[in-house]
Order: sequence, then C-alpha cells, then structure tokens
Amino acid sequence: MTVSRVINGQKGVGVDTRTAVEEAIRALGYTPNVAARSLVTSAEPKIGVIYSNPSAAFMSDFLIGVFEEASARGVRLVLLKGESGKPRQRPG
Repeated sequence: MTVSRVINGQKGVGVDTRTAVEEAIRALGYTPNVAARSLVTSAEPKIGVIYSNPSAAFMSDFLIGVFEEASARGVRLVLLKGESGKPRQRPG
C-alpha cells in the first residue's frame, strides 16, 4: 500500500518513507505496467487512429508500427475510417 500511495501521489506517507520509496523506484528503474494498472483502475488505455483513404503501402507500414507500439505499451488499438479527414459520427 505504501509504494502504491507514493506512485499515485496519495497522502498518508511520511516524508522519509516517500523519499526512500522514490529512491528505490529510481534505483530499480521501475516503470508501472500499463495493462496491470488498467485492471485496478478499470480504465483501458487506448491509441486511436483515424484515417481517410491512404494508400495501401502507407497503411501497411504505418499499421505495423502502430500495432508494435500498442503491443509494447499494453494498450488497445482502435482504428476508425474517416471521410474527407473527419471521423464518422456515431449513430445516436
């Protein structure tokens, strides 16, 4: 709980303890796991891509990069096709 409070910037942790935890985080090179955090927060991180009639070659190269980056970051990829550079409006 203490480490979680420090990482999330919450109150209830003494100055000395907070400093020790922050130093340990830096020393260990800790970075939060986005996918694991989304399980706790029930927020699902997403990358949205809106495109309008690009060439097939562009989409192939572009999407390979986007898929790789989304996978590496543990986020969901959402693709939407737009018309004339604008996203389509959802019904209702």
